[in-house]
Amino acid sequence: VRRADGETRLPLRRGHVVICGLGSKGSRLAGAFRDAGQRVIAIDLAPDDASAGLLREQGITVLTGDASGEEALRTANATRAAHIFAVCGDDGVNAEVVVRARGIAAGRTSGVLTCHAHIVDLPLYRLLREQLLAGPRANSFRLEFFNIYESGARALLSAHPIAPRGDEPAHLLIVGMGRMGEALALQAARQWREDDTGSRLRVSVVDREARERVASLHARFPHLADVCEMVAHEIDVRSAEFEPSEFLTDEDGTCAVNCAVVCLPSDALSISAALALNRRCVQEGRQVPIVARVTKRGGLQVLLSECEGVEAFPLLDETCTPEVLLRGVNETLALAMHEDYLRHEVAKGAELRSRSAMFPWDELAEDLREANRAQADCLAERLAAFDYRIAPLTDWEAERFEFGREEIEGMARMEHERWCEERRGQGYTWGEERDDGRKRHPDLVLWEELSEEAREKDREFVRNLPAFLGKAGFQVERISRT
Repeated sequence: VRRADGETRLPLRRGHVVICGLGSKGSRLAGAFRDAGQRVIAIDLAPDDASAGLLREQGITVLTGDASGEEALRTANATRAAHIFAVCGDDGVNAEVVVRARGIAAGRTSGVLTCHAHIVDLPLYRLLREQLLAGPRANSFRLEFFNIYESGARALLSAHPIAPRGDEPAHLLIVGMGRMGEALALQAARQWREDDTGSRLRVSVVDREARERVASLHARFPHLADVCEMVAHEIDVRSAEFEPSEFLTDEDGTCAVNCAVVCLPSDALSISAALALNRRCVQEGRQVPIVARVTKRGGLQVLLSECEGVEAFPLLDETCTPEVLLRGVNETLALAMHEDYLRHEVAKGAELRSRSAMFPWDELAEDLREANRAQADCLAERLAAFDYRIAPLTDWEAERFEFGREEIEGMARMEHERWCEERRGQGYTWGEERDDGRKRHPDLVLWEELSEEAREKDREFVRNLPAFLGKAGFQVERISRT
């Protein structure tokens, strides 16, 4: 392992970010974290000289070595890092980085090392996220998986929300049903269900294998049909059949498409198809917002800058940012739990910002955010004790799941015991009145001695677990013992 600039010594300070892989995602991440004021060390097996030079000019240390090997991670002082990002371009290599990082974290004496691994294959990604939450808890290591297509779908729909025109049903057109197209369809359906409009979302799919891909989605997500009417159009965008764009109109000739998203395998193909759609709409006097998914800003994207009605969505630029990638599964659960805590306390009469724990998440002290993350780490353990597990969300009604009375009581007791252990580890002792300055708390007692009001707070936390998990894309599932 060596530095790209020939130096061998690295700083021994804590809290830096290690980027494993300097492809398009890794290079953007390294620059984004540096722009955010973070110290960054990047590792790549064969970094491009020009790219490495640009990164060094930004103050980023570049190491040449195998990021999936322990030697490279130790050279990058991963034992002292705050985050490791595995973006090597191969799911298998990224998984190896995770294994090495977990081993290195075992030697930490303080703080948590969070490893974020990019997984391209969506089915594999969902299974790995399930294993993430079901696995044993380690105080010094936290694992997050992310997928730029799911993150991209959320970002795209946030920027281009689907809304019906008057009395017409909402209609989303997706051209290209690959990874991004599938993620977009699922995210749109879920948002539509949460909005509870009382009508079904119409989704038209244009793809060479549209019928097979739509059937696959319905098989994997049985309740999708309750939310969406999906119409498959088996058309190759490079064929003459695509040019008339008849899928834009209904049988009566009206065009009800609210938004068209083109997400084909190459930028050139996406831009070409988007321009062809726009040309057809202009010829027939239709106003259909069209979004073309491209890899990054610049390049062929400039072809769209002067074209009214068509916008580019640069996937990597919108998803490879600290703000997006640090909001992983654990972070999403922790955020949902903290928001629920704020609602509960405000309902009792407490005011926002009246004490340290009453601040919104983005303003909350880091030690309190970490406490919420630690609480999220334990969810799988709590559920397993009562023969439940965390599974990828396929049944959207699962968010309304209700535990039995004894299950609620048992998990609430476990949560109180976890909280007591955490507080004592922070130096808290029992006190008749709460005093965070002196580290005194009246709830540091056995469950049987706890006030009914405090017990009910823990019970309410358990009741809300299905909703917390649903926000992160998971559901509660009974473990079969047969």
